[in-house]
Amino acid sequence: MLRHEEIASDLRQRIDSGEFPVGSVIPGGYAALRKHYATNQSVMTDAVSLLEMDGRIRPVRKRGLVILNRQSPERIDLGHLVYRNDLGYYFNRIAALWAPLAMPTREWGPAPGDIAEILGVTADADVLIRRRILGHAKGEPAYIATSYLPEDVARGTVIEEAHTGPGGFYDRLEEPDFGHGPLSWSADVSTRMPTSAEASDLKVTRNVPLLVITRVAESGTIEGKAVEVNQTVYAGNRFKVGFEISRDRSAKWPVTPACAENPPKT
Repeated sequence: MLRHEEIASDLRQRIDSGEFPVGSVIPGGYAALRKHYATNQSVMTDAVSLLEMDGRIRPVRKRGLVILNRQSPERIDLGHLVYRNDLGYYFNRIAALWAPLAMPTREWGPAPGDIAEILGVTADADVLIRRRILGHAKGEPAYIATSYLPEDVARGTVIEEAHTGPGGFYDRLEEPDFGHGPLSWSADVSTRMPTSAEASDLKVTRNVPLLVITRVAESGTIEGKAVEVNQTVYAGNRFKVGFEISRDRSAKWPVTPACAENPPKT
């Protein structure tokens, strides 16, 4: 019996050859593929999952296995710069091309445990949760951004409102009334599988892993005070992380000739 990697490779070739055109549905779906490859459902599901992660196929309920127009992943710039335009701060260059697809949702509730720890609040403490979906002008979602702000920063302020004013709530935090300017940021990158809601909002299946960027905004006036944690999730088959590489002083050209080998351990 063929392995699921072998089946996925053959399916890629069939898609690339035009046997299954973009936008079409594989005739007979899983049942036809199981018969064609003389395999079981478990192996076939794993093969299709590989193509989902590659952006080639999307299983659609009541429709079948839909062939997608695979595009090269967009690069997310994760350098060490924060940018600014007329709309306020942004954190990677292509983000300037995206806009909210709907009004942000706002609610008070507990933050995930790791985020509560960063904010310095208890696991059951209420924080302001602002969530929005951003994407291209044609309406395709690019990412979901969820901000968590502690009660002592956001309760009873304009940050609770849908419209927080020009520059968004980062500009509000830096104004004299809030007194947290200048903000500073740090970020971590990780991966995880999507929730049902995230998969639906990003128009992917739950087999597509998410690229997760967790960014912490710290007060410029209260040392160590996290005033917001933002968690942004991207569909892993549409985006890739990029950054520029500079030479450290130790690697300054011309380099010192290497004098030691690094053989494999036996």
